[in-house]
Amino acid sequence: KPNFETLISNARNAQFEGNYIKSIRFYWQALGQANNNPEIWDELSEVYLLDNQLANAETTALEAIRLSP
Repeated sequence: KPNFETLISNARNAQFEGNYIKSIRFYWQALGQANNNPEIWDELSEVYLLDNQLANAETTALEAIRLSP
């Protein structure tokens, strides 16, 4: 099972490569280990926005704000 740092690195690399679906999958796996991390919710929101998943982008952005007002 990959550790948190590996998952985040994989998510960021996939985003950089334009593979947003893969990036989203890695972010969700990372959140499974640290779902109280507002920075990761924010990064996930950005990837959803890049992938034009606006409702998901809004929901995850609101979660980031809730965790770190």
